[in-house]
Amino acid sequence: MNDKEKTKEEWAAELIIANKELETFLYSVSHDLRTPLRQISMYVDLLTNRFYDSLPDKARHYLDNIADSSRRMSTLIDDLLQFSCTGLQEMRQTNLDMNIIVQEVLAPIKQDNRERNIEWRIWAEAEPDKGATFYFLLSKNDSASFNVGFQNAIDY
Repeated sequence: MNDKEKTKEEWAAELIIANKELETFLYSVSHDLRTPLRQISMYVDLLTNRFYDSLPDKARHYLDNIADSSRRMSTLIDDLLQFSCTGLQEMRQTNLDMNIIVQEVLAPIKQDNRERNIEWRIWAEAEPDKGATFYFLLSKNDSASFNVGFQNAIDY
């Protein structure tokens, strides 16, 4: 049977199977990422607890950056796990405060670039002191996925 002859039901059945395979893959990958991340975090904690005070300032800065990145990676893995289950959750419309999301996304970028002279200009066309309202279809409690997408948009 060629693509033109497929019915809506057949397309829907194939889509359901593909989504289940994607959910399984995301779940597996996110769990596989946890083991090396736990080891990184363990060694960072070990170095911090045993040698932090005796390290030069630059080395402490590097260790702090590794620890922060490790925590962010853990959050991304948690978000990936949550995302792998979104097909099982009901979609809903929600309001997101974009100002909060932008500040959360920019905080580590500002931290990483604090020695550079960057002027951050962020605004929205909206009523003064009321902010802008955006509507998104998200799965239940899934604003974290939007944060990750927004972070990727800024990074790349």
